Amino acid sequence: MRSSIHIGDRFGHLTIIDKDKRPQHNASWLCRCDCGKEIYTCTSRLLSGKHRSCGCTDHTKRNNTADLTGKQIGHLTVISHSPNPRRKSSWLCSCDCGNTIELPASVILTGKKTSCGCVHHSAKHPSKDLTGRRFGHLTVVARSSNPKSQNLWLCTCDCGEELQVYSSGLLNGKYTSCGKCKYRHLRTKEAMIGKRFSHLTVERIVEVEAGLFKLRCLCDCGEYTIADTAELTYGYKRSCGCDLKKRPRSKHIHRTLSNAQMLKTNDSIRYHNSNSNTGIKGIHKRKRLTHNSYEVAITSQGHYHYIGHFPTLTEAKKARLIAEEKYFAPLIRQLDIMNSDT
Repeated sequence: MRSSIHIGDRFGHLTIIDKDKRPQHNASWLCRCDCGKEIYTCTSRLLSGKHRSCGCTDHTKRNNTADLTGKQIGHLTVISHSPNPRRKSSWLCSCDCGNTIELPASVILTGKKTSCGCVHHSAKHPSKDLTGRRFGHLTVVARSSNPKSQNLWLCTCDCGEELQVYSSGLLNGKYTSCGKCKYRHLRTKEAMIGKRFSHLTVERIVEVEAGLFKLRCLCDCGEYTIADTAELTYGYKRSCGCDLKKRPRSKHIHRTLSNAQMLKTNDSIRYHNSNSNTGIKGIHKRKRLTHNSYEVAITSQGHYHYIGHFPTLTEAKKARLIAEEKYFAPLIRQLDIMNSDT
């Protein structure tokens, strides 16, 4: 086995013609292939036999396959070579369904593909005949003529628009119109028919203006009213207006009380989620401080109150409890008085 390379040496179809003069390529050589192409390659690849040509012989071996014209594999029949010059090892195949596909010779010889996909698709997606059935504002006219789309259906919308929809989209209710006409607004409203919102029961959809649809609702008092989808779902409209005088008026809460302070007990104020590194709300350990490292603070009514620094966690807890009694106790007593009045 060779251990060195000299100018003029041959390795397969490659002839060494010069040293690689590019910077930082001291271990490479300039070689000329028998086909006339010049390439750079390194010493290790030449000595190990990994490089024997510029790559032309590999293409020749790959493209010199047996003639597959007329060969039949499953539902496929080989017609001719691929017209694409960059795919010399590919073949045109005709499927029994009429489609034409292009496949590599390796796929044909190993039998990995036996059809254009029509057989697999029809077996994976079996579907019933939906011709004449109605889904929302869509009427199924006929099945698609494409053999690979046996579960694709031609449908007509009530507005006159035609579209193709898969059977899964029709059966699960995803498509009820063409999506371009006024009927696209009725999809959410149709699902609300028969539902009850407070004192109102949705009966049907009415077109109040051209292209504007709303819901006609029956109130518990027997009167009818017109409401929009948002008015019912968000609770803006609960009746025809008859129960407005019967609703209890909520007492005015002092605006200085926030939602977080409208709690019943001191424990719930003190022990809800804490982001402190000590696990106790309002007590944080300052790691840079060697003495009095526990900092205590409290926030009440949106104002931050600094309590101080303490050497131990026990002292910091006591200071925090005293601060809670000072700032939270008046709020809790005020809430108890308001709750007793109600």
